[in-house]
Amino acid sequence: MILAAIFLALAQGRLDGDDATLIGSSPTAHWEVEPRELSVGEPFVATLVVRHDGKGRVALDPALLDADTSWLELAPPRVDAATNATESRWRFEFASLEPGERALPSFDLELAATDGSKTKVLFLPLEVRFAGALGANEDEPRPARDFRAVGEEASSAQWPLFASLAGLAVLAAWAYWRFARRPAAAAPPPSALDRLSGLESRDLEASESVRAIHYELTALLREHLDGAEGARRRSLTDEEWLALVSAGLPKQAASELGEILRASREVKYGGAQPTQWAVRDTLAKSKRVAEAAAKPAESAA
Repeated sequence: MILAAIFLALAQGRLDGDDATLIGSSPTAHWEVEPRELSVGEPFVATLVVRHDGKGRVALDPALLDADTSWLELAPPRVDAATNATESRWRFEFASLEPGERALPSFDLELAATDGSKTKVLFLPLEVRFAGALGANEDEPRPARDFRAVGEEASSAQWPLFASLAGLAVLAAWAYWRFARRPAAAAPPPSALDRLSGLESRDLEASESVRAIHYELTALLREHLDGAEGARRRSLTDEEWLALVSAGLPKQAASELGEILRASREVKYGGAQPTQWAVRDTLAKSKRVAEAAAKPAESAA
């Protein structure tokens, strides 16, 4: 009966990101975006909100958008300051590369309880309108205007001039339709090492900032090391993932990677509050591990 009510509400358009609530005991996820009318290529901020009973945590994989090239992720997701015991919130910076009514991406999320059990999160869709470069109902170049018809009123000497101007106008309209509606090529995203270095400029003392930093640095390390091996291992736990990647790292780097994961786990899930010097030490280890992963020929050292 609960599922039937959910689908009925979705079909009637009454259940979206503005009024999403915890349905029964099931955790839900929804987007919060304002405004809901944007342009193609226009940057916007969307907040992903997961509501739950406060008895577990939701882990967010920052590489969830890799497979969908119609969205441009302008910055990695960050934990929102409004996150609390029953709401996990992340801020994304997006741009749509396609026009029209589009549902924002939906993710497969799970709520992990302290007893090890997992509950699938119900994702509530949200559509946003993205206007294209042309106006409404304009799929063809607009015809040239303000040219006199070449007929009896035009002399034979004027006809070549009118024909040339009309040809140039049509060519300009075609060029606009062909090229101006294309989104500008995006600058290459910063590397994992650059993004790790950027974490050093964040607040290294506030508890929420420190917790967000540890979420991001572990996600960046997994992305960087998996990318170096051409592997996709998002579903593995940290322990399973560490066992696999350690074989391809120098002993010192593998040992430091284990220390990073343990320290991050205590901050993310255990409520630990390290000093700024401890955070800087963890970031320094992370950069050394990332650099070692880029030198597979030396992994036996």
